[in-house]
Amino acid sequence: MLDKVDGAVSTLSIPVGQSHDTGSLRVHVLACATRPPDAAPDTAIFVSVHNLKADESAQPLFRGWLLKSDPGAAIVADATDMFRVVGCK
Repeated sequence: MLDKVDGAVSTLSIPVGQSHDTGSLRVHVLACATRPPDAAPDTAIFVSVHNLKADESAQPLFRGWLLKSDPGAAIVADATDMFRVVGCK
């Protein structure tokens, strides 16, 4: 995770089905998939990112698939935070 405001970089390890609070965000990992060895290498995670300061019923800031092969597709929170998939465990 890259905080584009202060340049801080952190590594989050979140098991599937669990969430992690970081700063003002809650990141919930719903699924993780890695292609089989006989296919082109790639990993994808399905995440939901919420603003902890918002009402519980508020829509997520981001909800969708993030691909290791497409790191630019993971910008959330008014473009201040960026996520990059490293892999599944």
